[in-house]
Amino acid sequence: MQMFLNIHHLIARPPWLIKNEIFYMTIQELIERRRELRWSVNEVARRLGMPYTTVYKWEKGINHPTRRNMELWEQVLENKQDADSQETEYLKMLVNSQQEQIEMLKSEIERLRNGKT
Repeated sequence: MQMFLNIHHLIARPPWLIKNEIFYMTIQELIERRRELRWSVNEVARRLGMPYTTVYKWEKGINHPTRRNMELWEQVLENKQDADSQETEYLKMLVNSQQEQIEMLKSEIERLRNGKT
């Protein structure tokens, strides 16, 4: 019976109050960390891939993030350099892909101009 009460107590608590080895930060600590980084709510939302209003409502206590979203939120704020380098790598990959598409289109235009099928 005592074990059931402990499990029920953990399940009933808001997800950010459940401590484990993955995340330990409260929402207030996440807000403070965001401010230290001089990031806007919009920047955090963009890095999480979520709408601005979602993160805004979490910070204001209107809605509560899931446990997984709390983990992601903390990871984004704690791994600023990793996030920046991953974003840079992604953007480089995107640019290269677009450059390849441009070259393919140029080749296709040249082929059509020369009347080749």
